[in-house]
Amino acid sequence: MTPAVSRMIAAKQQDMAYTMRLYSIANLWRYEPGARGRRHRHAVQEETFVVMDGTLTIYIGAPAERVEVPTGGAVTVPGGVALQSATHGNADLLVYAYGYPPDQGAEVLDPVV
Repeated sequence: MTPAVSRMIAAKQQDMAYTMRLYSIANLWRYEPGARGRRHRHAVQEETFVVMDGTLTIYIGAPAERVEVPTGGAVTVPGGVALQSATHGNADLLVYAYGYPPDQGAEVLDPVV
């Protein structure tokens, strides 16, 4: 971190809304065979999924388009677009999910699978 960024963060420590904008949201998800996530839509947050192991099936948009993402592959879903993740294989799925900018949560939608 550069000194300028350090000073900026230190000067704004009390302002959590400002400080939170400096970070992104990242998770490592493991899906058992046949598992699926909730279909949802973030108003602004863009989400990127990187498949570490297995095959991710992701349903994007409305109507939902099915996309298969193999190990080593990635897919990015822009803010405002519905998505649902799943695994239809016989092995566990390991996915690194990254979202930016952070938001207050997602709108949960009716599932497509």
